Amino acid sequence: MGITVLSLFDGISCGMVALERAGIEVDKYIAYEIEHNAIEISKKNYPEIVRGGDVTKEDFTKYKGKIDILIGGSPCQNLCSCGNRKGLEGEESRLFFDYVRALYETEAKWFLLENNATMTKENQDIITGIMGVEPIYINSNLLTAQERKRLYWTNIPDIKQPEDKGIFLRDIVQPREEKKEYECYKRMMAKEEGTLAHKKAWSQVKTLDQKSRALTTAQNISNSGATNIKYSDTEYYILTPLECERLQTLPDNYTEGVSNTQRYKAIGNGWTVDVIAHIFKYLKKAIEENIEPVKLKDHERPQQSYRRMVNTEEKKTEEKTINANEVIEMQEKEKYEKKIAELERELKEKDKEISKIRREMQTLKDRVFNILLEKACG
Repeated sequence: MGITVLSLFDGISCGMVALERAGIEVDKYIAYEIEHNAIEISKKNYPEIVRGGDVTKEDFTKYKGKIDILIGGSPCQNLCSCGNRKGLEGEESRLFFDYVRALYETEAKWFLLENNATMTKENQDIITGIMGVEPIYINSNLLTAQERKRLYWTNIPDIKQPEDKGIFLRDIVQPREEKKEYECYKRMMAKEEGTLAHKKAWSQVKTLDQKSRALTTAQNISNSGATNIKYSDTEYYILTPLECERLQTLPDNYTEGVSNTQRYKAIGNGWTVDVIAHIFKYLKKAIEENIEPVKLKDHERPQQSYRRMVNTEEKKTEEKTINANEVIEMQEKEKYEKKIAELERELKEKDKEISKIRREMQTLKDRVFNILLEKACG
């Protein structure tokens, strides 16, 4: 009997690839993803996966007691060093709280949460406090030719660091003759020296005996997260989609079927499969040997933290509503004050007009009186 998996922010289903690679039988894999191209790649490779939708709109209580493991890598755009550093309040990275909500509502026995290790210590501590376990740091460079530093929060017990396989770029690159369209030396030379584009293009050059930078969602010569590989003094190539798949230890051509731009994006957003498979091997051992999950810190259980988080969010919403009402009241007050001022100005103008009319009437009266007086005297 296999396990039931709930995968949030599933992307291209790297979690499913890792489960298979770890030798874990899966009875049902439920994937929540909203990016169209990622879903298409996943469907091509795993048509049997059960598809969910938007995690923010889902009531996960329908899975209560039915999920063996909850997995997911919540978006890191607002957390990582290359992002905008808005933290867990950022529009993308706050989806972490939906992961926590799913964990609370499903009561999944096991969980695995991944995120970028370049986040601030403050955000790391917040996540650690809510999850109730310390993160495990693993750099993908132990299992592939890519520097990719990640944190993993999980209650799977006794996870050790992977052994270094000693893999470098020369172990994963395609032959030159297969990469002609990816040659970038001329484009790099065309960048004006001293410009930011020139600095980026040449600062991210790696030789075949090195490892690539962490993959991002785009690969071009001036993208800050790209890697330009030096074959010789006049031969430089950007990474191909196939090479990026290999850096993420995906099967060759796993992402075929969409444009190269979308392939790069999907791969960059994905997991390093062999790292996740390494972690899942300890899950397999725990399941087979009936080992209990890591005990969470009593004062920081996800359920309690979720309730506290919800209360905080409700309070923020209430405060925002109050502030909004205050603003509306102030705007209405200002509007009425302006109207009153306008009316007062109009009254003053009317008063001036009335005074003018009174003066004119008095002048007429005086003239009539003088005329009558002259006639009486004449």
